[in-house]
Amino acid sequence: MLKSFHFLLFIGVFTNSWGQNLDSLKLRNSILSLVNSDSIVINRNLVSSLAAFEERDSREAPGSLVIITEEEIAAMNAKDLMDVLLLTSNIALGRDVEDGIGIALRGNWAQEGKVLVMINGVPVNDLDYGTYNLGGRVSLNMVSRIEITMGPGSVKYGGTAALGVINVVLKTNSEFVGSMVEGDLNYSRGINTRKSFSYSGNYSIANKYKLSVGFNTTKSLRSTVYQILPEGDTLSWADSSQVESIYFNIGLLRNRFRSNIYFSNYQYNLSDAQNSVLMRQLGADLQWDDKLASHTRIKYQFVFQDQLPWFDINTLDSSYINTNTKSQKSQFNIALNSKVNANFYFDYGFQAYQQRSSIVMRNQTFALNGENRINFEDAALFAEIFYRSKWGSLLLGGRLETHTFAKAQFAPRIAYSKIFKLLYIKAMFSEAYKIPTLQNLNNSSLEQRLRSERVRMYEATVGVTLGNRLNGELSVYHTEISDPIAYVFTDFTESYQNRLRAGSEGVDAWFQYQGIKSKLKISATYYRVISNSSFQEMEVHLDQKAYWGMPSYRLGVYYSKTFQKQWSMHLAGLIQDLFYVDYRPDDRISNGPILNFSVQKNSEKVKNLRFNIGVTNLLNSAFWIGSPYSTTLPLMPVYQRQFCISVQYKLD
Repeated sequence: MLKSFHFLLFIGVFTNSWGQNLDSLKLRNSILSLVNSDSIVINRNLVSSLAAFEERDSREAPGSLVIITEEEIAAMNAKDLMDVLLLTSNIALGRDVEDGIGIALRGNWAQEGKVLVMINGVPVNDLDYGTYNLGGRVSLNMVSRIEITMGPGSVKYGGTAALGVINVVLKTNSEFVGSMVEGDLNYSRGINTRKSFSYSGNYSIANKYKLSVGFNTTKSLRSTVYQILPEGDTLSWADSSQVESIYFNIGLLRNRFRSNIYFSNYQYNLSDAQNSVLMRQLGADLQWDDKLASHTRIKYQFVFQDQLPWFDINTLDSSYINTNTKSQKSQFNIALNSKVNANFYFDYGFQAYQQRSSIVMRNQTFALNGENRINFEDAALFAEIFYRSKWGSLLLGGRLETHTFAKAQFAPRIAYSKIFKLLYIKAMFSEAYKIPTLQNLNNSSLEQRLRSERVRMYEATVGVTLGNRLNGELSVYHTEISDPIAYVFTDFTESYQNRLRAGSEGVDAWFQYQGIKSKLKISATYYRVISNSSFQEMEVHLDQKAYWGMPSYRLGVYYSKTFQKQWSMHLAGLIQDLFYVDYRPDDRISNGPILNFSVQKNSEKVKNLRFNIGVTNLLNSAFWIGSPYSTTLPLMPVYQRQFCISVQYKLD
């Protein structure tokens, strides 16, 4: 009977029909709900709503998507978001001021409001600079998957998603019910580098409500390396890279209603100063879906954020504390979806927010208005049309956004996709914009007001599915950024200024084998700087390949093998190109390779008890993070070899 079911399922997956475009959605929602998915292998194309306005098969979603599953996270032996991004081939880490760790997407530096980071669809970037510093932040035991848009996201998300979007998706009741506790310990060179405790739970309560709760507290080090600084001093990162993080969230779901409240307190010490940086957030998200007409649905969403965005503490230095602010943001969204039929529909809506910021030191004022407080507003209209036919699927859309301190911005997008029996193709042209953040504007030159960055990208993708276990994808792209914003140091002043042009062009590829008890995935990326790049603070070395601090290629691999129900093995690694930094222009920085290994074991005697023992950076390779700017910031080392153990127990 099971063999007959497999045969019928195989025929259904490869039937070339109009309905094949929806096979991932239909299989997941109908077939997988009827069978034990662990007992069979199905070619399940991942589904995401990140790049589109509604949940859609990733083969039809506009642009290139990277969806990192829970299994892949386990293979990486990753403990927080930085660990995952370090081993994601399309992304490179970079060092910002005050030991901030940010990311570059496809070679383009994306810190300060150029990549939007969300948890369960709720933005968590700091409100004043637009950053999201990494390292010891966002524990992964509550995470179901991580979705990344590797390209412009302004059509859907506005002026803080010019180069990409990262969404961390937490586990829901459909994935596990009950309570889970987990403890983590990491050691490197005999030093305790991580202590973490997490609790998460999903419950069904009265009146058909579903409750989710998550809590994590972490103390960790970002490195244990002894580093010789450019001036000759020796720095012990084990004594100067401490991180303390607390995260709590509680969610409620019932039919068309969803709410979530979260609190995050993230603090780390600086390696080259006595003070620390605090980033504290309290946020809430309320959503309500309703049926407006027979073919139209409407979603209301309210998002509130209260932050200490980038707060220097443990210091009396006025140059630090005079810029400390408190900020609040209230955002309201209305999104509608009207379906003419299953293959023709419209997405459209309205988004608006107000932000209020104040400097904690009462005698300090914003340069923008000469006052201690500042308010500004933003409003946007968006629309997108999707039409599917036997010739393929066509998407046309755009967003118009206006801001108190920036001119009106418009971002169009056009995308085409076609799914064949074994192949699919996608092509997209998209524009985006980065509206200057509050502190970009406040610290800009009064003689020359900042202009919004403009991004233009062309991308083409071809994917292949061979049987129900092999699939892969290759994307080529060209990204050009006009008026990129940089922090400029001169002999007379420091300020944010526009430069002429930046950008990259290259190729991303991945190949995956999914077996019944094993999985192998290989990913690679290569880029080079566009020929007309003109960006003084992000110089290109004489080899004309990559910007300062950025490798031109990265190659990633992970492998998982389940031997029995009791235990499994995971392996993940990364190789990347050497790179240059401005204060060592003739010396290429050698990195890696990084190799992580772990074994997961379910207890035979104690039900629901699981152990994970592993080693990160098994080869003890030197791995450095460089600054993408022409600055005096030295290289920042990533952890040496670490021995890791975690214990997880699921309460019935």
